[in-house]
Formats: sequence, structure tokens, C-alpha cells
Amino acid sequence: ELNAPLRTHHQKMKILVLFSPCFVQLCSMNFLTKIKLSRINNLSDARFAAAAGIEYISFCFDQLNERYISPAHAKQIMDWLSGVECIGEFVNEPVETINEVCKLINLRMVQLKGNYTTADVAAIEVPVIWEAEGNASAPEGVFAVQVIYQNKISLPASNVKTIIHFTGETTQTIKEVIETHRPFAVSFTGGDEDKPGLRDFSELSEVLEVLSAEN
Repeated sequence: ELNAPLRTHHQKMKILVLFSPCFVQLCSMNFLTKIKLSRINNLSDARFAAAAGIEYISFCFDQLNERYISPAHAKQIMDWLSGVECIGEFVNEPVETINEVCKLINLRMVQLKGNYTTADVAAIEVPVIWEAEGNASAPEGVFAVQVIYQNKISLPASNVKTIIHFTGETTQTIKEVIETHRPFAVSFTGGDEDKPGLRDFSELSEVLEVLSAEN
């Protein structure tokens, strides 16, 4: 059962986000590629993503990361959602822990970073996105590889789906990269609420408008 503060949070967010003009415009959009909103830590981001047609959101379960969120908190957020695939991000967690968390909060996919092997990937019970670091190759058997765009990108093998993560590039650059490389998906990092239930989505909305297949 969700606690009262989170219920209040949801009610405020519903007024400030779901009924905003930019949200209404985004509801009917089809995008040039699939979109992932990564490392979200609040209900506003999650609800906006789900309702705007973003296919994936991810929660960071690495306690050393500033955007860490506990699996229990992630589950509270997930209980409000429909129509979006939720991903858990793990860094060097044991495979047994990853599978346990997936079962407990019903994750259908994970994103891994660290010292994992092909055998580890095979032992994980849901599809795996590999977060690439430098020129290191991904283990075999991953569903997709996520690479960071830094003026250029190094794409994985042609038989592996590619997710391109952007970190502040202009909307025009993002669109050009998508049209050139045709990735499986693109990724952006979630933001922070100004206060519970209040979040400025103008920057994200601008990106989504540019990525509309109708433009």
C-alpha cells in the first residue's frame, strides 16, 4: 500500500503535468525511434514518460550513483504506471541479486555495467542491455548495447541492437544522429523535481517534439 505522501505527490503531479498544454500535444506523437528515460527518481518523470509514449524508463540501483533509487521506491512508482517497460540498472551486483530484484518488483529487463561475463548474461532471467564503456566489447547474448554519444559513436556489431545515450546535445544533433544511424532507441537521463509533484518538462518536451515522426 502506498503511503499518503506519495498519493499526494501523484495528485499534485496530475494537475501540474498531465493537464499541461505540452503534455496534451505530446500524447498523440509517434517518434522516429524508441525512447528510454534513464535513471528516473520521481513519479513525475515516470508518469510523464508513460503517458507521452516513451517506451522505456529505467531505475538506477547502484548505491554509489547520485541518481540511486531503492527497489522498494521504484516499485511504488511502477505501481502507478501502465504502457511503459521498466528497466533496472545494476553495477557489479551478483546475478542472484539481480534475478531476485526482478522477481520482487516485476522487472522485465535490466541494464548492466561492470565485470559481467557471457555466462552471467545467460544466467539472468530477463533480457539484458549492456552499458558500454570505452572500446570494451559486450558479453555475448545481450539484447542491446547502450553507447554514449560524444561527438561521435562507436557502434556495436550489426547483429546487436543499439541504444544511443545523449547527454546535452542540441535537438538538431540528436535528430541527425538518429536519421544517420537508425538506432533501436535513444536514451536521456531523467531530471529532478523542483518540489514534490512539480517538474519542468519544457526541455524534454522540446526534444520529443523534434523526434516526432510527423516533423
